[in-house]
Amino acid sequence: MYRLDFATMKQVMAAHRKTGKLSTTAPGGIVNRREECQIEITLQQGRISWCALRGRSGWSLAGKEAEEALARLGTLRLGWTFTPGSTQLTPPTLPPVQREGIYTSLPRRTGLQVDPQQMLSWPNLHRHVFALADGTKSIAKISDMLSCPSDDVEQAARDLQSIGLIEMLRLDGKK
Repeated sequence: MYRLDFATMKQVMAAHRKTGKLSTTAPGGIVNRREECQIEITLQQGRISWCALRGRSGWSLAGKEAEEALARLGTLRLGWTFTPGSTQLTPPTLPPVQREGIYTSLPRRTGLQVDPQQMLSWPNLHRHVFALADGTKSIAKISDMLSCPSDDVEQAARDLQSIGLIEMLRLDGKK
């Protein structure tokens, strides 16, 4: 069990050229989510080959976005657990997603014209979410970009969806 921040943990694993899996549970507050999440990192020869975070409600973050979120965490109370493994590692198996959540959806503007004067009456968050809804950024990513809780971004997206201004695509690009 290691009680180190993510940057120091990466340095230790790289210095010792570790191969295996690092895992821990992070408290609520990561990527603006209130629930705790599971973190799993696969290492090969001290280098991160896979990094993923997943909350109990089903939201997830992987790759460089997950590493960036971890870099902002600081020292974790529960510490890291390292499990040595072979050089033929596969990405970690995370708990199954319990529901297809909006946090893994990609909001996209529908193309309906919006009067700029009408937009001025919207709350700031709704204007920002509408502007960022290009079909390439998840709710979690938009939340991170706006430094705003994901629940608030989700509600703004639902509001815009309810009036037909954005649609929610799944990560596979389907509606």
